[in-house]
Amino acid sequence: MCPRHFVLASVNRYIMTMPDAAGLLDREFLEIRARLLQVAAAFDRIGRAPGSVDRDPRLEKLQRALAVLQSSDPNRAEQIQLIFSRPYDAGWPEDFGLGAIVRTAGQNGSGANGSPARKNPPPK
Repeated sequence: MCPRHFVLASVNRYIMTMPDAAGLLDREFLEIRARLLQVAAAFDRIGRAPGSVDRDPRLEKLQRALAVLQSSDPNRAEQIQLIFSRPYDAGWPEDFGLGAIVRTAGQNGSGANGSPARKNPPPK
């Protein structure tokens, strides 16, 4: 079996045998613990360093993300991603000097890479 087919078979087997919550916790506990220790150590280093970052918007975003982690909402990853994401800007192609390319690609019904062009921007 070629490696690609092995991966696909493994993925299909995983989907069919999704572990229960206790099994997931057993499997993920040590990695989650290690990552939390990394985050705590980073905050400790920031707190001990000279100067202040109390008004830094990045710190505020990190604190909001930590609050989301403590919630029981089932969409925590999505909420945290949105905290760190920029709002959609329809003028982004011009900001990156791609306006003419995107306009030209949109005229022939395909995107800049030959894929179908999106008719509407993603929701905010």
